[in-house]
Amino acid sequence: MPPPQRVETPRSQASWWSDRNSMLHISPTMKIHAAAKPLMKFLYHRQALGIMEDTRESPLFGELLDIYSSYLLYKYVSPATRIVVLQHLERRARSSADDARAILCSSVLDPLIQLLTIERFRTTTYPLVGMLLAYALGFGQNPEFVDEVTTLLRSVSTAGSLNALIISRTDSEDVVITTTAALTAFSEQPGSATAVMVTLLDSLDRSARRWACVLVERLARRDPGPSPILEPQSLEKLVNLLRLVVDPLDELMIEAALSALAAVSQQSNGVAPIVQAEVIKHSGAFLDSTSAEIRYKTCILISSFAKHQGIVTNILCVMSIGPWLNLFLNDHQSHIRTAALHVLAEIAAHPDGATAIIEAKTLDYLTQILSPGNKEAGCLLLAKLRAHEQSGIQSNLVGTLSNYRVAKTTMQLLKRYPN
Repeated sequence: MPPPQRVETPRSQASWWSDRNSMLHISPTMKIHAAAKPLMKFLYHRQALGIMEDTRESPLFGELLDIYSSYLLYKYVSPATRIVVLQHLERRARSSADDARAILCSSVLDPLIQLLTIERFRTTTYPLVGMLLAYALGFGQNPEFVDEVTTLLRSVSTAGSLNALIISRTDSEDVVITTTAALTAFSEQPGSATAVMVTLLDSLDRSARRWACVLVERLARRDPGPSPILEPQSLEKLVNLLRLVVDPLDELMIEAALSALAAVSQQSNGVAPIVQAEVIKHSGAFLDSTSAEIRYKTCILISSFAKHQGIVTNILCVMSIGPWLNLFLNDHQSHIRTAALHVLAEIAAHPDGATAIIEAKTLDYLTQILSPGNKEAGCLLLAKLRAHEQSGIQSNLVGTLSNYRVAKTTMQLLKRYPN
């Protein structure tokens, strides 16, 4: 059977599009089917923008989200349109808890999971996923979305981009902290918390390192159990942050690292590893920082160390009483002076510390210690000294108080503390 022959078509006399116009001796200007796909993508993009504009004042609902879901899945929708839809949904979820709930209950989750596996869409998909996780988990406030959260977490873990998800919204503290906590606290992978924190602490992104410190602090205060930051690899990286030269770019990170270490030190097994990492030695330099917040957080950190038996000797060997007394007497910020006085009070709770405080002639400044702004902390210091039975401490304290005109209110405050 002979092959089919093409039927001869008449030459076009009015159109430049015809491929039979032999007079031009050129290929067709454009094939119609070649223009169809770009035209479809253009029309879908305009259609999506129009829907967003028309419904921007209305809450998200199932039928509308099904339309958005189709834009994320349909192969003839351009990447630019998908990105616009993702950004629109992220803004809606960020501005309204009801919209976030609607997205979690919709068909949008399936295309989100698929887009997480595509490199070009991950950066745009992470903020929306992070926002949904932040809402759904809320540190356990929305247990109704357990299945959705589990699915998202598994997808993120499969994508292998925990770090990118965490730092995708570095301008939104709540989202970053909650999402990071979700990944560390709810991921089914063993050691995931340590893995996430090590990744962040090792990041070249300064914001990522700072958020890792904030995460450590939140988890330490939330969970009294052993902290993953106490594992050598994590702790070493956190302490390394304190060895950096303090400059305006590093101040927020140093503050976050000091707060994280202070929170971890509150745990029963948290102090020894931190002290062994020579944190006291490195933090002593921060008392001279130009940042008031760094000086204050250093006081909080050392005060938390001094609560533990056996650490005061280490503090005295590294820093002595002088720097704290100098900070109390000369700092321009009242809350820092009070914090320094609290450090002295915690040190005074231990015999070696009380002796060092007496020998440093701290009580010569009783007027400043019992000034109106410091009276509570000052009375705490005196009460801690009064609790010791050593004759030298008692006689020095009694002699100082007898030579000082103690106001009635001060004596009443002092009586609050047991001998």
